[in-house]
Amino acid sequence: RVALKALEVYERENVWENAALMGDKLFKGLSEIADNSDGMILDVAGHGLLLSIEFSSEKNALSFCNIASNNGLLACIGDVANHSVVFRPSLLISATEIDEILTIVKTSVDELSTSVALQV
Repeated sequence: RVALKALEVYERENVWENAALMGDKLFKGLSEIADNSDGMILDVAGHGLLLSIEFSSEKNALSFCNIASNNGLLACIGDVANHSVVFRPSLLISATEIDEILTIVKTSVDELSTSVALQV
């Protein structure tokens, strides 16, 4: 019964359409951040709202997760590719929430870049 009710809600809320639109917005935003990351982020991959960013090293991916957490975004490295961070937001996510995620990702990447530069 619960599964059927969930499917009814998904149909009513058009979650598949929202996932496609918001996934595209998130992908474009993450790609822009990657393009301006001075090689810190190597790639953005995925489809819909299942996306990942590939960092230049596992250490950088883990550091990003720690920084992002301090900035209010829970993120974790991938189970298979430890140098990647996976994003799996809700199918009901809003454009405002995508913007918040992108702001935190950008801030966190900038902080990570500064931290790495200071270590050199």
